[in-house]
Amino acid sequence: MSSVRPQLSTLEFLDLGLVLVESYEVYRRFAEAHRFQPVSVALPLGARAHWIGNPSVDKIVVFYHGKAKRTPTSTMMRGAALPPTAAICILSYSLAVDAQYPLQLHQAVLLLKYLVVDQAKQPKNITLCGDSAGGNLILGLLSHLLHPHPSLPPLTLLSPLLGAALVSPWGDFSTRAPSFTRNAANDSINGAVLQKWAACFMNGARADNYNQPFLAADHWWRNLQGVVQELLITVGTDEVLVDGIKGFTKTIEAVHPRTRAFFAPREFHDQPFMETDVDVRRCQQGRVLKAWLVARI
Repeated sequence: MSSVRPQLSTLEFLDLGLVLVESYEVYRRFAEAHRFQPVSVALPLGARAHWIGNPSVDKIVVFYHGKAKRTPTSTMMRGAALPPTAAICILSYSLAVDAQYPLQLHQAVLLLKYLVVDQAKQPKNITLCGDSAGGNLILGLLSHLLHPHPSLPPLTLLSPLLGAALVSPWGDFSTRAPSFTRNAANDSINGAVLQKWAACFMNGARADNYNQPFLAADHWWRNLQGVVQELLITVGTDEVLVDGIKGFTKTIEAVHPRTRAFFAPREFHDQPFMETDVDVRRCQQGRVLKAWLVARI
């Protein structure tokens, strides 16, 4: 494995959460460095919406973060100017060190409700983007739009969302897939650390189609085109999660023809959002993601 690949397997869950526990401070510093006034909106249940760009514009990219340690928008938009007609809205949600499922899904729903109800944004102008656990959250949100979660308030959209981009989505907490063995020496994460994170997040809750969306049967996604127009799924072939993501991609492609899947040779988990600049500059997924997002704003 290349020596520049960051290793997460030796870190504790709390260590990975610390950067985003203080995500307002990360956001404030980002705003200061890029010379814009921070706009942070308090949402119910302890969530916050951080804006980059003018909140009054039409085109919105909504970012649901995973465990990346880079400020997410700096990677998403590197080398691409944010047009004046678009803005980015980042959900700051409760981390699993303090809160468990389904709170984070509820917060994800509340952010979308804030945008389409309180801010009167058109779903056709909203694109979701999430990496790793953030991809899990987006799939849980799409599931909620299709089949309202029994413990959460329903949300009905008047039209489908414009798109959803999933980078290395973590949609199944099992570690039995052959890629966990095949890519054990190649990836930046491993089965042991994923099991620790999953146990912390679930806190004894039962697996379902919202918290482990890869487990859902094909018919669960049958009306997916009714809630999102386009999908992008990216994954590196050196990921321990690649087999599960590949299987899920086939399921989605069968029900949603406007799905694009990109399997990046020799790339590891969540590479577009990792901290090492060397990797980001060479990252095929990062280039694909940026082009896909820019085309929709």
